[in-house]
Amino acid sequence: MTLLAVENLTVRFGTTRAVERVSFALDRGRTLGLVGESGSGKSTVAAALLRLLPPAARVDSGRILFDGVDIAAAPERELESLRGRRIAMIFQEPTAALDPVMTIGEQVAEPFLLHGGHSRANALAEAHGLLERVGIPAHRADSYPFQLSGGQRQRTMIAAAIALQPDLLIADEPTTALDVTVQKGILDLLLDLQQEIGMAMVFISHDLAVVSTMADDVAVMRRGVIVESGAVGDVLGRPNHPYTQALLDAARTRVGPIESAS
Repeated sequence: MTLLAVENLTVRFGTTRAVERVSFALDRGRTLGLVGESGSGKSTVAAALLRLLPPAARVDSGRILFDGVDIAAAPERELESLRGRRIAMIFQEPTAALDPVMTIGEQVAEPFLLHGGHSRANALAEAHGLLERVGIPAHRADSYPFQLSGGQRQRTMIAAAIALQPDLLIADEPTTALDVTVQKGILDLLLDLQQEIGMAMVFISHDLAVVSTMADDVAVMRRGVIVESGAVGDVLGRPNHPYTQALLDAARTRVGPIESAS
């Protein structure tokens, strides 16, 4: 039931290796937490999974197998049929990811127009339903991103990401800039949607307390390398690598004991 298999992925920015020989697998319906401090390579891995790396970066070696398709080597046309339809992404900063001159209703409707074969009227109707589903009243569909709160912008991105019920959702630090109450609402929403749709999820975060509630398995990254991986309860409960232990110690200093929900 493996949906995503990353094999020895190496990504370079010029002569610098940002990610080196990263490997992990993800089954349908499960969540992998990808954790590490800023600069550890988490977001680079996320961008590579959709082949959305910046121009200065390139996949130097390895494979990214999604349901048998090697994303690292597939032609762009094949990737266009996967992005937004079978693989979707929630970006770290919704203000940068959302188009400031399009209403949120138009942006949530876009996947239906690009991949779903809907008319504009039907796509907008679907968008209204999705906005309601993520807790934004349908009458706000005519609002622009700057007219929304940070939590509402993040919910808009989630609505667009789940529009076509993807097999895989990549969530790159989806709650970093939100206050604790809004953060909990977003996390609960993602868990509910995952259970409803059955999607797999790569959940990227530096927050081990959040990952402990979201993930089935976890991979810990440091300087572009996975230093430890396994079931979330094993890795966070009985870490083997000193770096994992240091992350846990730092997290406990901030928020107290970390307990896995798995």
